[in-house]
Amino acid sequence: GIAGMEAARVAALRGHRAKLLEKEHRLGGHLHLIERLAFKNGQDRLLKYYLHQLKTLPIDICYNTEGSERIIENEEFDVILVATGSRARIPASMEVRNGASFMTSVEILGKEKHEIGDKVIVIGGGLMGCEIGLWLKGMGKHVTIIEMSPQLLGDGVQAANRQMLLDMLALNRVQIKLNAEAKKVAGN
Repeated sequence: GIAGMEAARVAALRGHRAKLLEKEHRLGGHLHLIERLAFKNGQDRLLKYYLHQLKTLPIDICYNTEGSERIIENEEFDVILVATGSRARIPASMEVRNGASFMTSVEILGKEKHEIGDKVIVIGGGLMGCEIGLWLKGMGKHVTIIEMSPQLLGDGVQAANRQMLLDMLALNRVQIKLNAEAKKVAGN
């Protein structure tokens, strides 16, 4: 992903012998999924930049290789940086019943339109939740975003991006439920 590529790039620029282990057959991590969000165009340029940088620097890239104790024990590393990507966080207070129709943001971005139901509830009105809600609405889905706080897109979202997303959600008539908490996911 981006963090691992940037770490390897900077390490190589500083004169270190960098080795990048990638468990997939290609670099980029979640960037490949984010490309699906039409309004996030340009992400491919970031990936192309990193791929070019990594080609021009002395970095050993190992594809289809997951970091393991065996690899660490068999080679001498001065430093090991772990950049294993983000993981979905399911709130501890939310009960997910067996058999519930439930997907994380990464899982849903990997699905095709016909694999996603017509009525979708997005739990969490942060940047990822709002962007996925907008993407689903663009597919013709009936979308409701549920957010615990009194506003969408809390801290950490640049003001212009925040306003643009709020305007796009309103224009596309995405349903918003603020000050609301998902307690249980059951059924479909």
